[in-house]
Amino acid sequence: QLSHNGENAVSEGSSYNIHGIASFEIFFMRKGRHVPCKIRKKMAGGTFTIPDDTPGKSHLLNINSEYNNCILLSIISHFALNEDSVKPSRLLKKSENQLLELAPKYFNYSDNQSIPKYDDFENFEEHADAIEKFTKTSLSVFRLFKTGEKLQNGKPAFKIETLYISCKNVDPSRHVKLLQIEDSPHAILIRDLPSFITALIKNNVSYIDWPTTAAMRSVQNIFSLEKKQHQTKY
Repeated sequence: QLSHNGENAVSEGSSYNIHGIASFEIFFMRKGRHVPCKIRKKMAGGTFTIPDDTPGKSHLLNINSEYNNCILLSIISHFALNEDSVKPSRLLKKSENQLLELAPKYFNYSDNQSIPKYDDFENFEEHADAIEKFTKTSLSVFRLFKTGEKLQNGKPAFKIETLYISCKNVDPSRHVKLLQIEDSPHAILIRDLPSFITALIKNNVSYIDWPTTAAMRSVQNIFSLEKKQHQTKY
């Protein structure tokens, strides 16, 4: 393949001549993987307050819901932040109905598509695929929790685990990352996953799926590259 491309580069009149390749690196990266859902409780909740000692708290957006719509509201907020550059403080001031009114702006579905009811968002484990098809998204869900131990600085030790990762082939801008804290069924939006992981590393948070700091940095770099990648939409 390298030889073929090299010949094309010379023959197509690019004004460049390839005399040799000193060295090259080949990277293998899986575009998506499906992690079976580990969520045992209904992933929906009314109101939730993020504890002050939560690592990476500034990279989270907590949208409370009176009607167990926290997943849907988080997805809507993701698009409002990234497509319309709405400030987080403005989203927090909007009522639940005001946020729901934005849904048709971001979810362009066909007339013959099966649209899940909002109640379906209350049981993520059974309806994850329908939620992703309805919202044209690929969802990742993580859980952050205290281990019960203390770090050397006296702060509580945390761990984070992967509850669900989809392999839906969508544009990177439609990748939505959600977080559960402890055993709360409430879904919280991770606004910026690379920055969030950076905060976790600085706070010595261990990752159950990738047990080393180096592995966590690899995950951080993969998600940082999402904005540069293009994938086929639904």
